[in-house]
Amino acid sequence: MRDLHDLQKQLGYTFRDPAYLDAALTHTSYAFAHNCSGYERLEFLGDSVVGYYAARKLFERYPDADEGALTEMRKKLVSQSALAGVSRDQGYGAYLRKAGIRVEDKQLCDIFEALVGAICLDGGLAQAEAFLDRRIGAMTANARELPSKDYKTLIKEAHDDCGDKLDYDCKPADGQWQCRLMRGDRTLAQASGSSKKHAEQACAKALWEQETRDGRNATE
Repeated sequence: MRDLHDLQKQLGYTFRDPAYLDAALTHTSYAFAHNCSGYERLEFLGDSVVGYYAARKLFERYPDADEGALTEMRKKLVSQSALAGVSRDQGYGAYLRKAGIRVEDKQLCDIFEALVGAICLDGGLAQAEAFLDRRIGAMTANARELPSKDYKTLIKEAHDDCGDKLDYDCKPADGQWQCRLMRGDRTLAQASGSSKKHAEQACAKALWEQETRDGRNATE
């Protein structure tokens, strides 16, 4: 059973109209089956708010960066994998009402953007930006170091074509996250990072580069 009261504590925001929160956590599959509102319109709004937030923060933080560099950093900051990683770390997917679908990066990113849209409509742009400060504000400080390629997506697409089921086994150790990329009981790659998300990306990058050297991947 979803406890949206606990979720609001986690979000750091209490909705005046809980219908916005409910819609932000309702997938099309459930909305269609139960004749209720889903998150698509809220996601549309949230996507624009996140884009504006990222552009403004990067503009302020990197006064020496030209338009091209700012665009590249914004692209990394608001990518599907980056926002899905925040949703995954915060456990937002557990609150999604759905019917017959798997919750993957696309849905996790949608949830994050829909929540931003819901907060914006319920409390205004300032509240939405305060939420983004808490969730992705720190990422703007490291935008230049964020991976320029989404290796997790590249690896997933390459292995989906072969029917492979891959899993990331990550554990904190000595102030770092240690990650193994597994297929069944077999370890395909290992890497570490300052966060779970960075360790997973590093692991995926290691496997991608190994398979590129072996000739498995057609392009890098």
